[in-house]
Amino acid sequence: MSVSSRLRLVLVGTAVALLATVGLAAPASAHDALDGSDPATGASVEVAPTQITLTFTADLMTDGAEAQVFASADPVAASQAGETDWSAGAAVVDGASLVVPLRDDMPAGTYSVNWRVVSSDGHAISTSSAEIVSFTVTQGAAATETPSATPSATPAATPAPQATASADATAEPTGATDEMPGLSPMVIWALVIGGVILLALLAVIVRLTRKP
Repeated sequence: MSVSSRLRLVLVGTAVALLATVGLAAPASAHDALDGSDPATGASVEVAPTQITLTFTADLMTDGAEAQVFASADPVAASQAGETDWSAGAAVVDGASLVVPLRDDMPAGTYSVNWRVVSSDGHAISTSSAEIVSFTVTQGAAATETPSATPSATPAATPAPQATASADATAEPTGATDEMPGLSPMVIWALVIGGVILLALLAVIVRLTRKP
C-alpha cells in the first residue's frame, strides 16, 4: 500500500471518529428530568399525605424551586386561574428531590402538582416539560369536618391571592422550559469547531483522491 493510500485511510478514520464524537455531544447535554414521585402519579390514598416528593435524575439547585398543589387535572391552568393552593408552605430541595408540604384539611379528590426547579445544568424545568404528577385522596378531611365547613371556607379561600401570585411565577417556567431541548454554549462551540475540522479533513481527502 502506498504512502498516499495509508494517509487517506488515516484521514477517513479521523473524520469518522470526529463525526461520532460530535454526534454524541448532543445527548450528553440533555437536561435533568422528573424521574418519579411519592405518592406515585395515579396513586390513591385514603388520607392525604403530609407531603409529596418529586424525584429528579440529578441534584437540583436550591434557588428557583417552587411548587403548588391544586384540586385540578391541569395544575398550570389552575395556577393561572388563582385556584386554591393546597401546599402548606414553600417547597424544599433535598438533593435530587423536591419536597412539597401539604395541608392537613385536604378534602377527597384528585390533586396535581405545578412545579418548577432549576436543574444541575442551570436550566429551569417545570410541569409543562414532564408528565403531570397527580394523586387521589379517597377519604378527605371534609367528611369529618362538616360542622366546621362554613368557617373552614374562609381559610380555604385565603390562599387564593398566593395562588394568583404564583401564576406569574408559573408563566416564567413555561418559557424557561423552551430551552430544554437546547444545548449549552460549551457544546455549541464544540459542534462548531468539530464541523470546521471535519470540513478541513474532507477537503484534504478530496484533494488526495484526485491525485494519480
